[in-house]
Amino acid sequence: MGSIGLVHVQDICIAHLFLMEEPKAEGQYICCVDNIDMHDLLLNHTFVRNIINDDLEERPGLMKPMISSKKLRKLGFQYKYGIEEIIHQQLMLL
Repeated sequence: MGSIGLVHVQDICIAHLFLMEEPKAEGQYICCVDNIDMHDLLLNHTFVRNIINDDLEERPGLMKPMISSKKLRKLGFQYKYGIEEIIHQQLMLL
């Protein structure tokens, strides 16, 4: 699809604990801090740009599928890590 949902593994663990302790929690939940287009990831994030040598060009914005954790956030869950931190930590492992 070209778009991926990102979440830090620690946020997933914290979300599990949060939902086990939340009396209003029921059903299934999506745990995704944000969505990012793969092209945008390569084009706009400096951590990735330092690794990629190819010339990337802007392209017109396309409608991308969105994965939403609105139900989880509505209960009061807050993510600890954003996209920049997730990408940075992942690239540090390479």
